[in-house]
Amino acid sequence: MASARPERRLAAILALDVVGYARLVGADEAGTVARWRELRGALIEPAVAGGRGRIVKLMGDGVLAEFPSAVGAVEAAVAIQTARAVAAAAEPAARRMLFRVGVNLGDVLVEGDDILGDGVNIAARLEQLAAPGGICVSAKVHDEIQGRLALELADLGEREVKNIARPVRVWAVTGQGLAVPDAAEPAAAALPSIVVLPFENRGGDAEQGYFADGIAEDVITDLARIGGLTVIARNTAFAYRDRRPDPREVARELGVRWVLGGSVRRAGGRVRVTAELVDARTGGPVWAERYDRELGDIFATQDELTAEIVGQLQVKLSDAESHRLGRRGTASVEAWDAFLRGRDLAWRHAHETFAAARGLLERAIELDPGFAAAHAWLAQLHIPNYNNGWEGPPQAALAEARAMAERAAAIDREEAAGHFALGMVEMWSRHHDGAEREARLAVELSPSSAEHHMLLGVVLTYAGRPEEGLPSLRRALQLDPQTPPLGLYFLAQALFGAERWAEARGALDERLRRDPASETSLVLRAACRGYLGDLAGARADWEEALRINPRYSLAQRRRVLPYRHARDFDRLVEGLRRAGIVAGPASG
Repeated sequence: MASARPERRLAAILALDVVGYARLVGADEAGTVARWRELRGALIEPAVAGGRGRIVKLMGDGVLAEFPSAVGAVEAAVAIQTARAVAAAAEPAARRMLFRVGVNLGDVLVEGDDILGDGVNIAARLEQLAAPGGICVSAKVHDEIQGRLALELADLGEREVKNIARPVRVWAVTGQGLAVPDAAEPAAAALPSIVVLPFENRGGDAEQGYFADGIAEDVITDLARIGGLTVIARNTAFAYRDRRPDPREVARELGVRWVLGGSVRRAGGRVRVTAELVDARTGGPVWAERYDRELGDIFATQDELTAEIVGQLQVKLSDAESHRLGRRGTASVEAWDAFLRGRDLAWRHAHETFAAARGLLERAIELDPGFAAAHAWLAQLHIPNYNNGWEGPPQAALAEARAMAERAAAIDREEAAGHFALGMVEMWSRHHDGAEREARLAVELSPSSAEHHMLLGVVLTYAGRPEEGLPSLRRALQLDPQTPPLGLYFLAQALFGAERWAEARGALDERLRRDPASETSLVLRAACRGYLGDLAGARADWEEALRINPRYSLAQRRRVLPYRHARDFDRLVEGLRRAGIVAGPASG
């Protein structure tokens, strides 16, 4: 009797493994195993299900999954890798867990629940060719997804791979914040990259800390105006304040080439600033300088310091950039000092410091009415006042923010902070076209500012164009890996608006890990779970949100969030409806 012919079918195969799993286990076996198990359940399994796939088997530190289409497999791969990149950026380098992913489309041999054959083997070889955090696909997958997914792919050419008779044409998925093998990276994209660490306060007076911070922040602001540089944001840079880390460690954690450190001593009418630029490739300083000056010469000192850094990094400035770098905004040291104090408090975004910050920024304007940056920061200060109702009617706070932002822009059209503030005002006023115009101006004037890229991404999301906003949001997270948790919420909003449910959930998982008491994030994750079919998880998130804030109201959120189109908020309600939490789209 003839034996039954083996079953074969065409399938898309996804192979995934953990980079450096043995090293991670060696450093922390129990913690690594627990994190890998958690990521499988919270990220990989939902992403596979979202692409209509199934997990065929787990192989220690690897996963093999099968999909009915190449599109679903690649969507799942991108969802996994983009969500993991956001979370991994906040992890210490020694504990960072990254994946490699390969996707192939081919014939497979079916044995029970398992699949075998060259189609599977090629997927595994593609996974090995992928960069940590990246995705490689075969030529068949490339052809299948062209025109169907908004992805860019780099041709890595034909590769000889183990146990496969013919060379395999390999493509790397690029963009979306994904890593690619070195051969696929355009050389022109390798911009000089730098982090400016907080300057040490050596004045003997702890209250002078704002002054040392202010000088370092001014250097960051100056460098962020240069299009040919990548500059790590203040928020992430200042997270190293109390660590005194090795510059090479900082560079590895942030992925930068250069590290600038320094100190400030202010005594009476004199100030001493020291600075040292370290090349992370060698760990040694390439330049160091000490400036001993009268306090009145501080602006010239800052100009010299910035110019020296730019020269050492061999960055070519455009005429416009050279012009902007020479502008300090005020000639009054007293106004500048009040501004530094006010800006330092404004960064805290707290009700407790609102009045003091406002008073200092108003004092700076009183001392120099033409100080555009002081007007801009006062405008920015009133946005959280508007959102949180700290002082007076919210609409009055928004009106004051508009007056200050418009004044900043009128005083100096090249002050990026003014356009940033006006962009926020326009967005919350639901003037979406004006918000986009001002946000783009802010990015143009300060192309390495994480805050400005974040604003543009949020503006585009609320305007109903979340896919367009995602590159700006991802750029913001690259510039500010330690972004406040709210930044992850904005990323999740855009992913949710683009109907990328698993990726949105991944960003929300990390947001809630950092800030578990965010009821808005719990509600959005509940809606993601509704679309992904995790009904029990959705209801658990909803119940926890109401426990945190019993007064949470969908109707109030609909009124407050500045969506241009009602359908974008309806998408949230629909996710909750699918989970059985609300009755229907009309709810709220």
